[in-house]
Amino acid sequence: MAAKMPGLPANAELDRDALQQQLERILKDPLFLNSKRYPSLLRYVVSETLDGRTDQLKERTLGMEVFGRDPEYDTNLDNVVRSTAGEIRKRLAQYYQAPQHKDEIRIDLPPGSYVPRFHAPAEAQPPAAPPPPSPSPRKIRILPMAGIGVAAFVLAVFTWMGLREPNGDLERFWEPVINSPGSILVCTGTVQSLAKQMAQLQGGDVEATALAAGTRQHVTLEEASALMRFGSLLNRRKKPFKLRNDSSISLADLKIGPAILIGAMNNEWTLRLAAPLRFNIQWDEGATMVWINDRQHPSRRDWARIDAVPPDKVTEDFALVSRFRNETTGQIAVISAGLHRFGTIAAAEFLTDPGLISELAAAAPPGWDQMNIQVVIATKVINSEAGRPRIVATHFW
Repeated sequence: MAAKMPGLPANAELDRDALQQQLERILKDPLFLNSKRYPSLLRYVVSETLDGRTDQLKERTLGMEVFGRDPEYDTNLDNVVRSTAGEIRKRLAQYYQAPQHKDEIRIDLPPGSYVPRFHAPAEAQPPAAPPPPSPSPRKIRILPMAGIGVAAFVLAVFTWMGLREPNGDLERFWEPVINSPGSILVCTGTVQSLAKQMAQLQGGDVEATALAAGTRQHVTLEEASALMRFGSLLNRRKKPFKLRNDSSISLADLKIGPAILIGAMNNEWTLRLAAPLRFNIQWDEGATMVWINDRQHPSRRDWARIDAVPPDKVTEDFALVSRFRNETTGQIAVISAGLHRFGTIAAAEFLTDPGLISELAAAAPPGWDQMNIQVVIATKVINSEAGRPRIVATHFW
């Protein structure tokens, strides 16, 4: 017999068995299949909701029942429930984006709640309300760049906007940037900058190399993905931004307002602004190796890229993430710099993912959100695809 379930219109019903079958269908999807945490939490909250025990779906209770935490555990220090729920929300959104799932029963986990909501398939729902008008284009300044289809980029940005939800730790991380006056300068690297760097390290003619590279300003697919993530984040917060490349800006531009610097070896401003920090990016003399350098342990090469290893043979990549006030410009700068393209993807995901930022906050000192921050990120690479970013080192000051 059909049972009335939470989250449905007043005149709609869903069968309990159908909901359980839908849950199993979701958990067999690759987005959930290879994880232990995500299926455990989602299965538990759905089961408790179907049994009418939604009053038990609190963070501490879930930590005890699903993850075996002690009844007195500190939820501020151990955020396993919050970070897992944030990842579940993201993966459910990705699951239902696929065309083959659009006619399935929908299971959602609303932001700020651990009580799932159930919705009838799309064709059984009443017509959706018209979407709110898009933000005025005057709020966003995107300057033309070769290699980027501006219309495609903007479309991707607004598509991605629907996948992100407000999160306390994510908001705290970005608050110093968002609250800075003026628009944000989003700066990517260029082929020309990379060529000049390598020529200098290899003892070549830097000027001739730069001339040969011309004005090529191609943006990689990975950098475009990062732009999409940052564009979405800034749009949701109604923060205007300008898109430029590193060869078209000067120190004077960086003194005007905050900046997001994307890319490592191909972005000279990433290298310059990170140089005085504890973690920065270093090359060897022959430009055969690049690594994230720890000034406290300068002989370490744990986080390195060896150029002799082709990209399709890379099994792990690293990235440098930083948010700090630069002494020279006087402005907040955010660095999102991968050694390979996989690290570039991981860095941008880390900076825009609520669950990942919550993991950083859980390990951070009090008042972390107003401090300068550096994070070294690692990601496993399987079949040329980046895995989930993980934190391997942090520095707060």
